[in-house]
Amino acid sequence: MISLEEISNRLKNKSDYGFTVNKESWTPKREDNYILPEFSINESSAKGAETKLKNKLSKVLTFIDLMKHKRFKEGCTIIPISVTNKDFLAIWENEMGVSRAIKYMIQIGLISVENEKYQFGAYYEKDNKSKSYRYYKENEDKVKVYCEEHNIEMFVVKNKVYSNKDIKNIHSDIDRSKVRFTSRIKLIKPVQLSKTEFEKQLTLCLYENYPGLKFHIVKANEINEKYYKDYPEFRIRFQPNFTWSDDGMYVSGIGIRATNSMVNIKKENRTEILNEYGLTLEKDINASVPCMTLSLNSGHWIDESEDMYELIYRVMEPNGEFSLFIIFFKKCSQSF
Repeated sequence: MISLEEISNRLKNKSDYGFTVNKESWTPKREDNYILPEFSINESSAKGAETKLKNKLSKVLTFIDLMKHKRFKEGCTIIPISVTNKDFLAIWENEMGVSRAIKYMIQIGLISVENEKYQFGAYYEKDNKSKSYRYYKENEDKVKVYCEEHNIEMFVVKNKVYSNKDIKNIHSDIDRSKVRFTSRIKLIKPVQLSKTEFEKQLTLCLYENYPGLKFHIVKANEINEKYYKDYPEFRIRFQPNFTWSDDGMYVSGIGIRATNSMVNIKKENRTEILNEYGLTLEKDINASVPCMTLSLNSGHWIDESEDMYELIYRVMEPNGEFSLFIIFFKKCSQSF
C-alpha cells in the first residue's frame, strides 16, 4: 500500500525516516505463592438471563483460547490485560466492553488484579496501556467444564464488515480524499467523536477509496470459516490498523496486514507450537512473494527454477546487464 514516491523519498534521504520495532515489553511470570479464588458463576431464572450468561461465557472461552500460549500450563501466571488490545476489542467491540469483561472474569475467579499500575506498550501496541492480573489455570479448567456441561461454545470472532449504507454516514468534518494507507498522514479527530468512532469513520472512508478492501475482508472471513473453524488461533485478522499521535489528537498512520494471534509468539516458544500442530516441514522459495503473485496472475504455478528478479528486470530493461541490477537491489534492501 506504500507509494513508489514514498519509497523513492526514503531511499534518497534515509535520515528523514527512522524505522522502529515495537517489541513485546513483557514476559509471563509464574506466581507460586497464591490463594486460588473461589470459582463461582451466578445463575438466574429471570427472563433472558440464561442467554446473557451463555453470551458472556462464550466470549470468555475465546479469551481463554487467546491466553493458552501466553499463560503457563499450570498454576498462576501474571499477565497484562489491555482494554485497547485489538484481539480483545474484536471480542468485546469497545474498551468499555473489555473493561466489563475483565470485571466479570474477576467475579467468576478466572483472574484477579495483580497490580493497579498501568504498563505501556504491551502486545506490540505503542499506545496501549494495561494493568497486570493473575490468571489461574485451575479455574480456566473449571470454566471449560461448566461451558461443556451447558453446551456453551466459543464465540467466533469475525472481521468487521460495513455495509454501503454505513458509508453514506461519514462525518462531514472528515476529508474522505485524504484517508489513505500510508505511514505518514495527519487526520485530526473531530472533538465530538471518540477514538473508536473516529477509527470507524476512517475505515468507511477506506472502503470508499479502496473498493477492493471490503472484498478481501469478506474473503478473510470465508477462509476462517472454511479452514480455521476449529483453530481460532489461526483465524486471519484483516482490518485497518491506526497509529495515533502521542496526544491522541490525530491519526498519524494507517496500515493493514493479514495477521492472527499466533504471530506474536516468542521465537523460543515456536518449536514447541510447530510440533504441537505437526508443522515440521520446511520449504524455502527464492523471491516467494513475486513468485506467488505471478503464479496467481498466471493461473498456474511458476517453475521455481525461474529467476523472479531477472524477470522483473527484463520488463524494465530487456537488454540491460542483469548483474548490475542485483547490486542495486541489494543496496535498496539494505536502505530499508
